[in-house]
Amino acid sequence: MEKICVSCGIGFSNRKKFEKNWDEIQYCSKKCRKNKLQKSDEVLEKFIVEFAIGPNPPKVIHARTISRTYFGVHWKEFHQRVLAAIRRLSHRNILMIHPYKKRLKQDVSFEIYKKSD
Repeated sequence: MEKICVSCGIGFSNRKKFEKNWDEIQYCSKKCRKNKLQKSDEVLEKFIVEFAIGPNPPKVIHARTISRTYFGVHWKEFHQRVLAAIRRLSHRNILMIHPYKKRLKQDVSFEIYKKSD
């Protein structure tokens, strides 16, 4: 049985050290437990969704574009936060990641799920 890390959005499976309290485990590592979600992460997720829906939404959006738009010149320092936010949104079925369209190792393409009326 696989779980999704609350912090980074990456899936992880049961390990021997998790056997006793598997139901209570939320984070995949000590680093993720230390870097718990903050208000700024929620704001970033909201920005990603609003950017993708916007007045003239592109069909497919790249994580690099979000990073550059949100963080400006220093986007490379914060790109992992954007990737984690995209993974979290994907696991909540808010957006869909296209792994087959990966262009760079540190980039991912995605689109917002279309809600049926």
